[in-house]
Amino acid sequence: MRPTGLIIMKGKVTKERIINQSLALFNKFGYKGTSISDLMNASNLEKGGIYRHFESKDQILEDALQLYLSRIESRLRKATEGILSPKERLKEIIKSFVRISEDPIVPGGCFIMNMAVDTDHQESGPHPLVVMSFKKWEKLFISEINNGIKAGEFRNNIDAKSFAAIAICSIEGSIVLSSSYPGLKSSRAIENHLLDLIEKFS
Repeated sequence: MRPTGLIIMKGKVTKERIINQSLALFNKFGYKGTSISDLMNASNLEKGGIYRHFESKDQILEDALQLYLSRIESRLRKATEGILSPKERLKEIIKSFVRISEDPIVPGGCFIMNMAVDTDHQESGPHPLVVMSFKKWEKLFISEINNGIKAGEFRNNIDAKSFAAIAICSIEGSIVLSSSYPGLKSSRAIENHLLDLIEKFS
C-alpha cells in the first residue's frame, strides 16, 4: 500500500474513533454538557486533531447520530432476517426496540431520545436527524401493519398511525424508566403490552 493510502486509512480510523467516543460522551453527559476539551481528552487528540476531521461540534453530533441509527438498523435487519410474516416481523421489531434498555447500543439509554431532549430548546428545535428518526420509525410500524392487513394477518380497520405513536412513546418511556427506576421493570411490561396489542389485531 502506498504511503498516501496508509495516511488516508489512518485518518479514517481516527475519525471513526472520535465518532464512537463522542457518541458515548454525548449520551452520558448530553451534547451541551460535552465540551471539545472532553472530546480531546477521550480521543487523546489536540483540538487541531479533532477539527482536522470535523468542521464543528455540530458535525460530530450529526455523525454520531448517523452511527447510532446505522446500528439500530443493523439490529432490526438481524432480528427480522428471513421472517416473511408482517405480524412476526412487527413483533420482532418491537422486541428489538424495547430491549435497547437491557442491551444498549451505547450506555445511557436511547441516544435519539436523549438528543431530542438535549437539543429541543435550540431556536431551530430538535436536530433534524432526531426528527427524521422518529418519522422513520413511525413509517416502519405503519408499513408492517399495512403489509399485515394486505396479507390477511390483521383486520383492515387497524389504526396503524395510532399504534405507531403508542409504540414509540411507550418504548422510549420504558427505556428512560429502566435506567432511572429499574425496579418497575417497565421495559418488559411495555413489550408484553405491545405484543398483546398486536395479537389482538388479528
